[in-house]
Amino acid sequence: MYNVDLYCLDELLERKVVSSELEALKQRREWLIEFLVGYGVVWDDISEEEHKAELSSLSDEELEELREEAQFNKELDYDVVISKIES
Repeated sequence: MYNVDLYCLDELLERKVVSSELEALKQRREWLIEFLVGYGVVWDDISEEEHKAELSSLSDEELEELREEAQFNKELDYDVVISKIES
C-alpha cells in the first residue's frame, strides 16, 4: 500500500491510498499535470486543453524537470509525495 499526498505550501490537501507503486506513480503524474497546466504558456497561444494534452505527452522525467523549474521560479506551490505504508 502507498500514500500519495498532495501538498500546497507544506499543508496536506489530499491523500490517496493506493495498492501498488504503479498506481501511486499514475496518481502523482495526474496531479502534476493538473497543477502544471498554464506554467510557461501564454493563453493567447494555446488553450488549457491543448496544454494539458502537451503535458500528458511528456515523460515522467520531463514532468519532474518542469515541476522543479516551476518550484524554483516560485510559480508552483504544489508538491506530490509518495510514501510506502509499512504493514
